Amino acid sequence: MNHKSVSKVLIIGPVDLTTGGIASSIHSLSEMFSLQGYKVEIINTYTNGNITRRVTVFLSALVKYLRNILNSDIVSIHFSWKWSLLRKLTFILLAYLIGKKTVLHYHADSKYIDQNWTVLYKLVFCLCHSFVITKQDTMNPVFNNASYFPNVLDRPALRQADKKNYMVYVGRNDPKKGIQSLVKAWQQFIDVNQEWELHTFSDKPLKAEREHWHGWTNKETLYAVLNESKIILLPSYSEGLPMSLIEAISFGVVPIASDVGGIKDIVNKKTGYLLASQNVDELLAAMHLSVSNEKLLKVKSINCLEHFKQEFSMMAGQKRLLNALKKI
Repeated sequence: MNHKSVSKVLIIGPVDLTTGGIASSIHSLSEMFSLQGYKVEIINTYTNGNITRRVTVFLSALVKYLRNILNSDIVSIHFSWKWSLLRKLTFILLAYLIGKKTVLHYHADSKYIDQNWTVLYKLVFCLCHSFVITKQDTMNPVFNNASYFPNVLDRPALRQADKKNYMVYVGRNDPKKGIQSLVKAWQQFIDVNQEWELHTFSDKPLKAEREHWHGWTNKETLYAVLNESKIILLPSYSEGLPMSLIEAISFGVVPIASDVGGIKDIVNKKTGYLLASQNVDELLAAMHLSVSNEKLLKVKSINCLEHFKQEFSMMAGQKRLLNALKKI
């Protein structure tokens, strides 16, 4: 299908969760389509809150979808786990029956592909023209025919600031993010590194010493802090392809992160420190190692900037989008 003949794209997903990685990914994808001359309509399917509020948002999304699908050419549907896929099944079936080109985007680790649901996943994928994963995964047979399309970031250009002794955490205050290990390692780290500060962007404080909690703030504040920071911590137990790390490396902030999900697509020996576990001692050792050699840390910072440009910038995303459109 020639992309020039496409007039409208519908993007379906949880865009109301402004602090979430999927929402950021959807907005970046929308921008890429717009730059190619497409008219884009984004339909939010989920929100936080009680069941009544969530059902209301979902039904409103379905109504809006029915009003727009007939005059749309491509439907881009985003999900992260099995229940999310079930919610999107109605949208997928309608697009298939009407004959619309459908692209399905998966935003989570392959371990969340429930083996008992494998048949359903495969059937759903057969209804779509393209299946896209945001992290490289060759281990799960469900992904055999998937295309790799990582999250990209379009952010305002900022003049490079002088780096300060800041470590950063961006994410929910959730045990799944390895918060307990992070706080314990941080407490031991600052016992001998009193000049360092921890800046956190989360729903609630981590209650760590020398912590500057910014809450869920706007991107302008986040980017200003990242621009001055040296290291980002993410000892998470599960991830897809975290936008927090992509945002960090775009400013040359060196990651110390767990080897889970798609993190290894971002973090390697050249760009940061990859943890084999969420163990406090391993995290602490990586923190000490990272600050022990300022020259090496600067080299990794430069490598982060280059890795972002090559893999996760808007320019890189545009090239992938053009290649993907040729296949549907």
